[in-house]
Amino acid sequence: MKALLNSLNEPEKALVRETGSAELAGMEEGDLADLHTRIRRARDKYSKQYRRTASASRIREPGQPRSR
Repeated sequence: MKALLNSLNEPEKALVRETGSAELAGMEEGDLADLHTRIRRARDKYSKQYRRTASASRIREPGQPRSR
């Protein structure tokens, strides 16, 4: 887990720090909803990057259409 945390940039580390149980316990409902939205955005960003990279590295047969 430490290796993963060390690979994050500062905004990503701050987002992880905000998900600690003590931090979550003190949040209001609106703050939790905002945090949830930010976490989903970060997840979606990296999921899209992974899919693009995997798609680009896939070997295609000649004449095979690109998938979307």
